[in-house]
Amino acid sequence: MSAFQFIGNAFAAQMKARTKRGSALSVFLWCCSTAVFAADIHVLGTDGVWRQGAALADATTLTINNDKLPLTQVIMARHTTSAAAQVVDSGVVLANGDIIAGGGLVFQNGQVAMSSDRFGIRTFPAAVVAALILAPQRTVNLLRITDTSAGALFANGDALAGTLAFLNAASAGIDTGRRIMDMPRARISLLRLATTATAPMAQHQVRLVSGELISGVITDLNNDSLGIKHALMGDLQIPLSLVAHWWYRGDSLTPINRLTLTTKQSGFLDAGIAPSVDKNWRNEPLMIDGQVVEFGLGTRARCSASFDLTNPATTFIATVALDASYGLRGDAVVRVIGDDKPLFEIALADHKSHTIVVPLHGARRITLVTDAGADGTTIDDEVIWAWPVVVRP
Repeated sequence: MSAFQFIGNAFAAQMKARTKRGSALSVFLWCCSTAVFAADIHVLGTDGVWRQGAALADATTLTINNDKLPLTQVIMARHTTSAAAQVVDSGVVLANGDIIAGGGLVFQNGQVAMSSDRFGIRTFPAAVVAALILAPQRTVNLLRITDTSAGALFANGDALAGTLAFLNAASAGIDTGRRIMDMPRARISLLRLATTATAPMAQHQVRLVSGELISGVITDLNNDSLGIKHALMGDLQIPLSLVAHWWYRGDSLTPINRLTLTTKQSGFLDAGIAPSVDKNWRNEPLMIDGQVVEFGLGTRARCSASFDLTNPATTFIATVALDASYGLRGDAVVRVIGDDKPLFEIALADHKSHTIVVPLHGARRITLVTDAGADGTTIDDEVIWAWPVVVRP
């Protein structure tokens, strides 16, 4: 039986169990497809300026209100005022971090086949797949999925280490090294394949309102859709109503949390712990001004986190604010230091977000410091560094 026959059988078998979710998804997609959405976006560029307005783009340039910005200088573009979904019900996580939602997942002969929610029937070599999502997973927990061990994660929290041998509509086979364990599919929430993370490429990343993440090269943007060329799925046209955010990641514009962390948190009367990457201290998505932050750091007072700049950089840009999830009690000061020289300082007692643009003057190491504010205490001094990037010439 072919993979596509398997996928058809598996998808049909799952549909009964997913009727309610499927109905809800159909209503959601119908609303998205019938509502009228303007191509109105908020964009943060490498000059530290937020722009807002109707936008168009070709393969190289974004035009917003007659202002032209190279696509490689877009730190963040936000298309909707509603946050992207924080849970993906089922689908695949690719080795590069992409998340593609869908059902009917099948694994055989080194191939993963699926019926994606948006991109039709797709088949991926196992070498490019990091995980198979069989039950709802929080997207924040999928960020570092390649750091976990291969095997099965069960709905009750148990895990079974091993290599995936097969997956069909009824069961999954996990090779433990001694024998293949045949496990009921209904008991499994996630299957981690023995795949290492793919090194980040110079490309755009697009977050959909469904929680999916798609990487590639943006080819165009108009009032109806965003075009992107995906390394595995080819040219895609994504309805604009399904796009939440997109941003550029490459050598000229590098998220600081992709650099080597050389100094961890220096705690007050404790050994210290590392800053939280891409999530806050409650293991929740980073949020600023009610919007999800796609990449960034969560820090606490008395935190000093240093990053090596292996290549010269001209500017550090970020939006900083107190973590609103802790209420309005915090009071912190943040500093940016380059090669042990103070470059910037701002107090966050006003509980507002601030986009900072800091010239680095040739520094080869950048240190982000979070300290207690004027009240002298560290209670609730939790800070979000949103979209922190170093800009290179």
